[in-house]
Amino acid sequence: MSVAIVTDSTADLDPAVARELGIAVVPLFVNFGEQRFLDGVELAREAFFARMAAGGVLPSTSQPTAQAFEDAYRPLVEAKREIVSVHISAKLSGTINAASAGAQAFSQHRIECFDSQTATAGLGLLVTGAARMARDGGGVDEILAALHAWRASQHGYAVFPDLNHLARGGRLGKAKALIGGILRIVAIIEVKDGEAHEFGKARTFSRGLDDVADAAVAHVMHPERARLGVVHTNAPQIAAGLVERLRARLPSPAQEITVVAAGPSIGVHGGPGAAGVFSVG
Repeated sequence: MSVAIVTDSTADLDPAVARELGIAVVPLFVNFGEQRFLDGVELAREAFFARMAAGGVLPSTSQPTAQAFEDAYRPLVEAKREIVSVHISAKLSGTINAASAGAQAFSQHRIECFDSQTATAGLGLLVTGAARMARDGGGVDEILAALHAWRASQHGYAVFPDLNHLARGGRLGKAKALIGGILRIVAIIEVKDGEAHEFGKARTFSRGLDDVADAAVAHVMHPERARLGVVHTNAPQIAAGLVERLRARLPSPAQEITVVAAGPSIGVHGGPGAAGVFSVG
């Protein structure tokens, strides 16, 4: 029995990559007032950031419904495929709860819901790794063991021009101490144990990118086995600069460095102009 991989839109997967690896993606909702859009389906990345820049109603996000997951799982169950469903940290979203609720409709079928304890490019690294294992014939238990190992070794750092969007969206987690008259600082956040923690502050955004690259590379013991994902919120040139910083600091080329453009579900909280790097291995 082949294994199917399911995730949510906060993984910010390139649609071509999701199709190639056969990954099913369940979208979150992006809300502008009373208007509700399916992330990446009814609201494209470019349209979202253009609307955000125009001002007006501040956007928010909400998790998918249990029915959305049930609908995603059904054809896979009917095809007699076991399922590993990998999702954004439960400390950042209730998405995995909706996934678990959707799975209950198929109590006689094996569906494993896995909390990545991360998001965006970090989640994407786990999901694509799991999908490649499934493509190569890996079973559920083998894939889950790899996911646990990757989760234990993962690190994530991001730098923000300011903290306004994160503070407004309530996603600062244990970095809440950064709030208080200093929302305009260049803040560096570490994603640890599934939530945002304060890592540091920088005098300039460029220095913040240096600090993020230094922190990420410090955890890469074996570059030839390391997989890194650089993420940006509508800032491709900043992401390219971060990639160059990583390459200059690594003692040898990494196995993989991908660049991820964050979609609406992440852009709502990060705001434009942010960048980060996630690593596994």
